[in-house]
Amino acid sequence: MEMQPNSLYERLGGLYNIATVVDDFIDRIMVDDRLNANPHVDEAHHRVLPSVGPTLGTRRIPGVTASRAG
Repeated sequence: MEMQPNSLYERLGGLYNIATVVDDFIDRIMVDDRLNANPHVDEAHHRVLPSVGPTLGTRRIPGVTASRAG
């Protein structure tokens, strides 16, 4: 019997490990002068509180990775 490979979600360590990376990524892009030089990006960054971004992003990750697995 052939074993099914673990999903990307499982290989990355699940929600908490992924959330840690997403939180760091969001923190970095929110203050990146190169990105904020674009007025549309700068405006979008100020419409969403930085603490809200990671929560919304990581809630979607299990469904996205599960749908792509297998």
